[in-house]
Amino acid sequence: EASADVARLAGLTPVYIGPNEKNLAIFDDAVVWLQPGGVSNTVAKKMNSILKNALKEFIAEGGGYVGFCAGGFLATEIVGDTDTKGLGIIAGISSLLEVKGNPQAAILETEWNGLKRGLYFEGGPYFAPIKNQRPPEVTAYYANGKWASIRSSYGKGRVYVTGTHPEAPQDWRTYFKLNDPDGMDHDLAVEMVHWVTGKDKN
Repeated sequence: EASADVARLAGLTPVYIGPNEKNLAIFDDAVVWLQPGGVSNTVAKKMNSILKNALKEFIAEGGGYVGFCAGGFLATEIVGDTDTKGLGIIAGISSLLEVKGNPQAAILETEWNGLKRGLYFEGGPYFAPIKNQRPPEVTAYYANGKWASIRSSYGKGRVYVTGTHPEAPQDWRTYFKLNDPDGMDHDLAVEMVHWVTGKDKN
């Protein structure tokens, strides 16, 4: 629901797709695939191969992909520190970011496009380069200097992923009694959508 709300804020009409979808006509009028949070290993294993291949083809032909948290894990060649194969649509390694005290959820200070922002975090990844591959563009860093958000092209399309949850609504923060000094970060989530769809150029 949070990702769908971001799509609406970005001026798009969201359509929910299940992991067993086999009707590839869903991509005919699509401009971007938003992959929300969840259990990344489960997401990768449950999405059927027909849908995975069609998604990769959609992006390669000019579509966009935005991944939040689990969606970031899924975008790399291997899902985090598992042996589960991801989509491999962005050059980078994803690994679970260890947070001090290992809280279930937290507001983490990041530097996004040079500005400090407190972002909702719940078991997401950090990203690292792959040796001998051209690194992606890094748009956000965690306080420890590790990559929080990255983006790059894939074929004719664009991919933008983050280990954080800029799409998170207030009730997620309320549930865990988290104080977020700078409030909602939906503008960053919309920025991600606009970049992959090319609206940032307009």
